[in-house]
Amino acid sequence: MREDIRLGGNDGVGNVVRVFRKILIVDVGNGAPGAIETGPGSTITSIPHQALNAALLAQVQPNLVVCGLFSPTFDAILLIERLAELGYQGQVQVICPPLPDARMIRSELHAIATEIDVQLIETED
Repeated sequence: MREDIRLGGNDGVGNVVRVFRKILIVDVGNGAPGAIETGPGSTITSIPHQALNAALLAQVQPNLVVCGLFSPTFDAILLIERLAELGYQGQVQVICPPLPDARMIRSELHAIATEIDVQLIETED
């Protein structure tokens, strides 16, 4: 069951903003995107990708996972594959700089695990 509180306007760059209750941020650090708007009762858990396992996913029960497209030690493809292995079926927002063909990247990410709602969020930062 989705736990979205409400839909908002946009994040200033044209992306629809949803308010989520349980957010898991993986290896984004202090650069968590401003496009994530939380509401009353929301929780944000930030972890390194190595900490992602079935027990943590069961404890946090996120309806949104946020990660970068690339990092020095892993990428969104590896994270989405791992989430699918663990049975996650919520949304994953992949943060990246503007891309020449975002639609192609989005399609590739979605093809990895069709049961996961993958969103590509391009930011100027």
